[in-house]
Amino acid sequence: MKKRTILSLAAALLVSLNAGAFGLETVENAAEPTGAVTGTTLADDIDIPLADEKYGNLIWYNNYETKNEHEALYAQEGMSFIASGNTANTSVEADPDTEKGGKAVKVNGQGAHGGYELTFTGGGLTQPGTYTFIMDVYIPDGGTTGGMWLRYETTKQDGSSSDPNYWDHPLKSTGKWYTWTQSMTISANDEYKAINVYSVRSSSVQDYYVDNVRVYCNPMAGEGQIFLKEGATQTLVTINGNTYTFPEPINKTDFIAWYNAETGAKYAAGATADKAAISGKTFTAFHQNAEAPAMGFSFEGGKSGAGVEGFTESVITDDNRSVLRLHMLPGGSWDASSANYKNDARVWLISAYDDTFTAFNPHEYNMVSYCYKIVKAVDTTKKVAPEELTESDLVANETPWFAINYSLSNDYGGFHHGTTEHKIGGNHKTTVGDYQIFTADMAVAANSTAAYPWDSVDTMYGFVIQPNASNYESITYIDYIRVYRDGITTVTYDTNAAEYEELGYTVQYDVPEETGRGLGSGYLLTGDKPVLEGHTFVGWALKPDATPADVVTSIDLTGDTTVYAVWVEEGTFVPRTINKNSLRTGAVSGIRFASIINLSVKAGLSAAFEGVEPDEYGFIVSRKVLLNGETLTFGTAPNEKGVGVTPNGATYVSGVAFDKAKGINRVYDNDGSKFSEVTAGKNEAFTAILTGIPEENYGDTLVARPYLKIGGLYFYGRAREMSMKSVAEDLKANYDSLTDAEKELVDKILAA
Repeated sequence: MKKRTILSLAAALLVSLNAGAFGLETVENAAEPTGAVTGTTLADDIDIPLADEKYGNLIWYNNYETKNEHEALYAQEGMSFIASGNTANTSVEADPDTEKGGKAVKVNGQGAHGGYELTFTGGGLTQPGTYTFIMDVYIPDGGTTGGMWLRYETTKQDGSSSDPNYWDHPLKSTGKWYTWTQSMTISANDEYKAINVYSVRSSSVQDYYVDNVRVYCNPMAGEGQIFLKEGATQTLVTINGNTYTFPEPINKTDFIAWYNAETGAKYAAGATADKAAISGKTFTAFHQNAEAPAMGFSFEGGKSGAGVEGFTESVITDDNRSVLRLHMLPGGSWDASSANYKNDARVWLISAYDDTFTAFNPHEYNMVSYCYKIVKAVDTTKKVAPEELTESDLVANETPWFAINYSLSNDYGGFHHGTTEHKIGGNHKTTVGDYQIFTADMAVAANSTAAYPWDSVDTMYGFVIQPNASNYESITYIDYIRVYRDGITTVTYDTNAAEYEELGYTVQYDVPEETGRGLGSGYLLTGDKPVLEGHTFVGWALKPDATPADVVTSIDLTGDTTVYAVWVEEGTFVPRTINKNSLRTGAVSGIRFASIINLSVKAGLSAAFEGVEPDEYGFIVSRKVLLNGETLTFGTAPNEKGVGVTPNGATYVSGVAFDKAKGINRVYDNDGSKFSEVTAGKNEAFTAILTGIPEENYGDTLVARPYLKIGGLYFYGRAREMSMKSVAEDLKANYDSLTDAEKELVDKILAA
């Protein structure tokens, strides 16, 4: 599980730990050397909190203002320790930094590795957890900055001593105070069972100073224990009996659950759990306002990119997605000045280019999701001008890479500082052909640029995407890039196909669940789609027995949620293509395509789409030579003349037979008088006529598909391929049955 930032109490509260909670021996039962000091209760003049939200519980501290170097201003009750010099004399002196003032421990080295040492006697620090040693160090001018060590010594599980780490942290300069921090985790499953000694050492014989020495413990629960964390309040609980009932949190505002990051387990206040299920685990009180927005940022591909560099752009429909199509034209990246092809064409998604983009808080919104498809990626093997290249110089790049940069400022260069780009996880190899979703948890430090991490600012301004790193030609579809709120909630996508599997259909793909999501309104559901043999995915709904009328694209996320796939059987409701060869005669002649629509579908009464009436239906047509093997579908939206281009750029023309919004309803046959396939009261036929075809194109094959747009989704009937010449040849076989006008047109076509 990821390490996540949890909203917590602002104030540091006292820690509810008893004397034996850390497993430390008392002076009465510890075998300790002479001179050991026993920890006392809280001193009245302690100047720092007993708990730190990052480091945990304070267990040893001295600022040397009122206590000498052998004592502690605070030590956990029952703790026994020795604080003294090692190969060094120590004394409390005036702070060498007069502006800082106060007192500090002077370390007078008597040999190599002389230092100040804190030894925990009676078995050492044994409570499982992460221990952090912090001290301030000052080397006077003229001293040596290198060779300074923070050191700890441990006991292994077999009882032998070990020095697992010497941390060399050379100071940058003398005459200045530096704060050093060292952490180590021990657990029952670790090689080490105790920490015995912390010290600071200098390899050079010299005088230096230390101050504000403190040791913290972020405990982990041991066997039969659980650890409860609420802000800076940390409580170690020993479970009596076989079950444990989780308490009310101190702060009840927006409390969601006690959460274990390792397993994802969540327990409400008052919930009872078996001891075996929770023993040894840490639970954090998680708070989150469910009325806040679930999304920090959202670019949906149904709009043009705000700032595009190196691409031609268009908004198209593909796979029933409205996506941004970015096309780097062949040779369009050629830079004559450097005699090179560039591969860094980008799109800027920041408000400096489009004020619809909103900045967001990266501390709260840090789950990035990018849905895309690489359609084409071509590289060149030569660094010569495009006109000098041949086909053999071009190579299909089946594994291009993309990169996502986060922008720390609202300007063109906000995605980098100097030569450092703010890349999410670097460059990502991908593949050509299918929609994919890339997800990055920005709470994971490795996903940020180390020099300028995601959470280094309080405001994030958006993204700059390099969608396809191919240097000669590329085509990329961007469905969306979104930033979700961080949290502990899971969204489960149920394929909801049990009844179909019982009928013999196979589920070919299940959408994985989304974890670590935050509560909030307007949670956008994934663009990933399940696949079920013989069925078309319509969308997600909040109940398993939903119909297409119940489909939603977003929800208000108030807790763990399951959404269910809604399916329709393929081919049961789409327009049916009529296999008839037909020409239109008269002053405006042409080739006719025909299809049948069931009246139940038209009325919104079909079994598949009950309660949903069609938005429109009609025909889409193109030339076969233009499609070049592409399946005919809408890409760009048709203009006022019905002309557009397919996703791959082939020109099409479309015609509407029915449009609910515009009140269009063109019926060619509703009683069977023209087509025997039509039955009055059951279905009706609609047609498309292609006119104005030049004689030189009579042999061109035309591809026509009936389509239905319903519930905002496109569904297509079977494509039919015909040419003026092929229809004429077919009709010629039954020449005597033709009308005179038909004979004249057939003869004209065949003679052309």
